[in-house]
Amino acid sequence: MSYHKNTRKEDLINVLKEIGEHATSKETIIQLKTKLEISATFKDNPDFVINLLNLSVEDRQAKAERQLQETN
Repeated sequence: MSYHKNTRKEDLINVLKEIGEHATSKETIIQLKTKLEISATFKDNPDFVINLLNLSVEDRQAKAERQLQETN
């Protein structure tokens, strides 16, 4: 599975919750990736899940950039 290079734990948690899986911040990144890869949604449509993950990363980065611009 090819993840976005800037994927963070919060992105994995957001996507897991979006597809109806339970995820907590206490889980490690490896545990979250494994949970994502064995989910029924990923098995049925991996491209959809990867796109969700990429969108989550892009949204987080855009939000951080907007906040940075507002403080300057």
